[in-house]
Amino acid sequence: MKKTCLLTALFLPALCLHTASASVLVNGANQTGIILTNTVADSYTFTAGAGDSINLRLGTTNFSGRLQLYGPDAALLETVGSYPVNDDLIAYTATNSGTFTVLVSSAVTGGSGTYALHLAQMPEAFIVPDGDEGGAMTNGGNYAGTITLGDLDMFTFMAGTGDSINLRLGTTNFSGRLQLYGPNGALLDTVGGYPVKDDLIAYTATNSGTFTVLVSDGYGGGTGTYMLHLAQAPEAFIVPAGDEGGAMTNGGNYAGTITLGDLDMFTFTANTGDSINLRLGTTNFSGRLQLYGPTGALLDTVGGYPVKDDLIAYSATNNGTFTVLVSDGYGGGTGTYALHLAQMPEAFIVPAGDEGGAMTNGGNYAGTITLGDLDMYTCAACKGDVINLELKTTNFIGNLQLYGPDGALLDAVGGYPVTDDVISHTATNCGTFTVLVSDGYGGGAGTYGLAVNGVFDALSLSPPVVSSTNLVLTGAGGTTNASLVLYSSTNLTTWTPVFTNHFDQSRAFHYTNVNHPAVPGEYFRFVVP
Repeated sequence: MKKTCLLTALFLPALCLHTASASVLVNGANQTGIILTNTVADSYTFTAGAGDSINLRLGTTNFSGRLQLYGPDAALLETVGSYPVNDDLIAYTATNSGTFTVLVSSAVTGGSGTYALHLAQMPEAFIVPDGDEGGAMTNGGNYAGTITLGDLDMFTFMAGTGDSINLRLGTTNFSGRLQLYGPNGALLDTVGGYPVKDDLIAYTATNSGTFTVLVSDGYGGGTGTYMLHLAQAPEAFIVPAGDEGGAMTNGGNYAGTITLGDLDMFTFTANTGDSINLRLGTTNFSGRLQLYGPTGALLDTVGGYPVKDDLIAYSATNNGTFTVLVSDGYGGGTGTYALHLAQMPEAFIVPAGDEGGAMTNGGNYAGTITLGDLDMYTCAACKGDVINLELKTTNFIGNLQLYGPDGALLDAVGGYPVTDDVISHTATNCGTFTVLVSDGYGGGAGTYGLAVNGVFDALSLSPPVVSSTNLVLTGAGGTTNASLVLYSSTNLTTWTPVFTNHFDQSRAFHYTNVNHPAVPGEYFRFVVP
C-alpha cells in the first residue's frame, strides 16, 4: 500500500491515509473498484474550474461506503456515507480551480465489497462509456436509458436566449431525479424524488449555449429504466419513428398516444388576427395542452386532473410558426388522444369521414361530435344580409360560434343545459363567414343538426356605397384567388376596365373608386373570366 499525505490548510497536521495509488477520474466515466477488509481507502483525482458543478456518486455492494471530497489545498470539503446506506452523493460547487481528491472507503470497520464511482461535472466536456447512456440530444427526441446503482447519465443540448425548454423524465421501477445545468455549469432546476415516476422541468433560457441534463435516482439506491424527452420551442425538432407530431393542417384531426413522460410536438402557421382553436380529447388520462408563439414564448396552458377535454382559444398577435405541445397533465398518466385545430379565417380541410365545408342557403347539415371534435363550415354573405344559424344536439350540449371574414369572433352560443342554440347576425361586411360546431360543456359527444338561412353560395354584389368622395364597391361568393375585372362606363356602348384583381381568401372583393357626382350616370360591369 502507498502512504498518501494530504496537507491541510492553516498548518494543521498532515492527514495521512493508507491508500492505493491515486487514479484520475474522467468526467462522465464509471469507475469501478473493490474495497478489501484491509484497504483503508481508494484515492482518485480530477481537475475542476471555479464555478464547476461537481456531482460524485458512489454505489456499493455488500458494504456501506464512505465518500470524501478534498479541495486543491487538501481541505476536506464534504463527507457522506454511513450504515446501512449503499448509495451516496456529493453535490458541490467549486469555489476555486485545481486538482480535487476523492477518497472511497468503508463506512464501518472491516467492511468490504465492490463499488462504482461516478463523476458528473458541468460544464466540462465528458465521455459516455460504452453501453451507457448520454450525449447530445436532438429537440423532439426520446432517449431511453437504464440507471444502475449510483449511476449518473449526462446529456447536452443547445438553446438560444428565450427558448422555452421542456424536459420530462418517465421512470420504471425507481423514482428519478432530473437536473438542468446552464452553459456556465450553474444548476438551474432539479425535480424528482419518492414516489414520483414522472418528472418535468419547464425552463425559459436566459442565455445561449450548451445546457447539460443529468439523470439519476432520486431516492437513493434505486435502479430501473427511464425515458427522457426534450421539447424546445421555437427550435426545429424531429418526430421519432412511431411517435406523433409535426406540421398540422387547419381543420385536421391528429391522433396520438402518450406514453410515460411523453412530449408530442406539433406546429402550424398563423397570421396576425387569426382566431386559433386547439382542442384535445384524451382517453384513460388527463391531458396537458400548451401553445407557444413564434418567439418560443408560452401563450397558454390548459389541462389537469380530472379533465379529459381541453380547449385553447387564442387570437394571434403576430405572424409565424406556432408550436403545440401535448403531454400528460397529472403526472404518470398514459393513454390515447385526438388533437384538433380550427383556425379562422384560413383555408381548411375536412378530414375523410368528418363533417364541415361550404354551406348553402336553407341547408341542413347533420354531424357527429366526438371527444374534443371541432367541425368547421363556411357561408358567404354581404353587408346587410341576416345570417340565421340553428344548432340542435342529441346526447351532448353544443357550442355554436360564428366568425367574420377577418377571423374575428362575432357571436357564440351554447353551454349547459341548452340543446337548441340560435345565432342571428346581420353582416356588416362582405366575405366568407366561418361556423364552428363543438361540445359546449367539456367531454360531451353525440349527434347534431345545423340549419342555415340568409346566406348565399353564388356571387353577389352589394349596392354601391358613397363614402365622402369615394364610391365603394364590394361583393362576395366568388372563388378564392379567381380573377376578376371591373369595368366602368357612362355610355353603355363603351366599357373601360378600372380594376383587375383576384378574390381574396374569403371569396370577396373590395374596390374604392373616386365618386363623380357631376356625372349624370355612371355604370359598372363586373366580369369573372
